[in-house]
Amino acid sequence: ISMSTSYNFEADQRRWSNLSGSARTSLAGRMDLSANARWDFYDPKTLDLQWTHPRLLNFDISAGMSLRGGISALTSVTALGEDARGRDTVSGSTRIPFNASFSYRYSESKGQARTFKDHWLGWRFDFSPASKWTMRYQQTYNFERNLVTDQTFEFTRDLHCWQALFVWRPSGSGQGYY
Repeated sequence: ISMSTSYNFEADQRRWSNLSGSARTSLAGRMDLSANARWDFYDPKTLDLQWTHPRLLNFDISAGMSLRGGISALTSVTALGEDARGRDTVSGSTRIPFNASFSYRYSESKGQARTFKDHWLGWRFDFSPASKWTMRYQQTYNFERNLVTDQTFEFTRDLHCWQALFVWRPSGSGQGYY
């Protein structure tokens, strides 16, 4: 937890800067939580100092969590999991490693005429169906706009001394394939 402000001895008005506060914690080593806020000590119309009732300018809260593990392959994977001799490298007893992460953010900023809000949820899932392949999917959903704002599929193949990467973005900024 931290709080900060400063005082300008040479200023004629608004000698106190905005008050900033933040708090952050981690739960069970898997989830991160944070909150930030900023307050103004001065009345916007009269510039009178308001020690007991500072005006909230903006705040945000966010949470993030990640998981990693492995799942058992239930069926044989052929095309993606073959070695140079055509032998299957992924079988029913093999564990497929995966990573999953989730993030959430809500923020508000108060302007002169209105309040601006940002509210979204993002997630990412990647796994390796074979030793030299990685597949990733990620998406961001904006609750204020009620739509998916970003979506990406990535396919990576290790080719000994370089990597092949195919990225497809069906929506959002940078829409297309690369």
